Amino acid sequence: MQYGRQSDEAEAAMIKNPYQKDYQNELKQNRHGLLVTRTSYQGDFYVLPFDEQQKRRTGILNVIWTIALWVIELGMGLLNSDSSRTAWIVFPYLFVILPLGYMLYGAVSYIGAPVRMHRAHYETGLLRMKRSCIGAMVLTGIGAVLDLVYMVLHRGEVRMGIECIYLICHFLFLAVAFFFGKYYDRNYSGILIENATME
Repeated sequence: MQYGRQSDEAEAAMIKNPYQKDYQNELKQNRHGLLVTRTSYQGDFYVLPFDEQQKRRTGILNVIWTIALWVIELGMGLLNSDSSRTAWIVFPYLFVILPLGYMLYGAVSYIGAPVRMHRAHYETGLLRMKRSCIGAMVLTGIGAVLDLVYMVLHRGEVRMGIECIYLICHFLFLAVAFFFGKYYDRNYSGILIENATME
């Protein structure tokens, strides 16, 4: 009964794995005459347009870009502006932390990936960084608009100096994220996609 439950859990894990179709299992006989399962990758390879040394350099820069966005985001929270006590201002700010967390995870995952990446390496590293950065930019843009609305609605009632700095931090975040996007496109637009079945 216990073995059956473990088997069901393993099967469920395989169903949830979006990359399982990229791998093929074959039964082969080893030199001792025993049947063993050999797994081979059948999906696409994503080949970076540079060598291992440059990949290491871009990996470090990815982390630095991500940390820069984190510093701006956390700095905004430390300003303690009057708008930070308003739910519809706070929630967009807090939600930015989710894509930033994924972006940092993607940047760290990319460091451990090879120059010739499997689809899983590419999507959980490089592509995750790009998507997460776009998500953070969208949420920050929404936050900037809402903060402008707050400043108009409460002009004369709040500390406008702090509110202006808080708003400027939104635009600083967007600027850094925009330049990261430029850096990303410059370094990774030349990725070559190779099919494993064509080898």
